[in-house]
Amino acid sequence: MLSPDKDSAYYNFFPSHDEYYGDFLVEKENSNCLPRTDYKETPTAFVFKADVPGLKKDELTVEIQDGNILCLRGQKKMKRSEVYSSGRNSEDTWHQKERTFGDKYSYFSREFKLHGNVNVDAVTVKVKDGVLIVTIPKRDGRHIRVIPISD
Repeated sequence: MLSPDKDSAYYNFFPSHDEYYGDFLVEKENSNCLPRTDYKETPTAFVFKADVPGLKKDELTVEIQDGNILCLRGQKKMKRSEVYSSGRNSEDTWHQKERTFGDKYSYFSREFKLHGNVNVDAVTVKVKDGVLIVTIPKRDGRHIRVIPISD
């Protein structure tokens, strides 16, 4: 972290993400690593691709909350020998350790606000070659709900 003076100079020089992305990115939950994620809109769907190397499908969770927030989560449980540098009984000495975060897990949580009329009942999710692919189809036409007027 930069010193307070340098922090303010940095943020004064570089505009906030909100200026460019608006409310596309939802405030993240506590995470200790974030996968790089691509997000595109096609004529028929929204497609998200997140790098999740080494994670199995049972270590990943994909949710849509409130009909318009996509939540991508992953958690890799680590063996004790992979987490701690050098234990009393270990003959190993770590020289570089970048693949683990925290004491027992590597985890992430990312949330994205969905814009447009999406069909949350037809979402598909797959993992291929270390990439999580989420496809959220658009609804056909506009979804209009007529609300009756009471007396």
